[in-house]
Amino acid sequence: MREVVVRSQDFRAWAESARQRWSDERYARALRDRTVFADEGESFAGWEWLMPIVRERGGSIFDYLKNAVVVIDEPSSVETHLSEVFQSLADRYSETDAVDDIAVEPSELYLSVEELRAKLDSKQRVELRVLAARGC
Repeated sequence: MREVVVRSQDFRAWAESARQRWSDERYARALRDRTVFADEGESFAGWEWLMPIVRERGGSIFDYLKNAVVVIDEPSSVETHLSEVFQSLADRYSETDAVDDIAVEPSELYLSVEELRAKLDSKQRVELRVLAARGC
């Protein structure tokens, strides 16, 4: 079971687009390892992370939270954690590219920090924060 329905023709379209996108010789082995399956309309390891080159990101959780109130526990901690996650994604992308493997940039998979902040700002929300203790 998958979150996305992908058909044989989607894999074939991916193979064609992937050859154009990663045409540099340094990606030849990584590309061949995947297109051998995709050309046959079959899935391959990691396809979920590579399919956005032919299928745009469809939406986010915010599309389903029409009138919801979002509760954010410790917004500064959440922001710190998200900054670390986004940095980790960027680092992983750089590492993958450095070893001549194919990957899509994090911005093609996830909302950017700015997009996420704008989506949160557009929602009604409750922010829970620990109050600092005052000395007597």
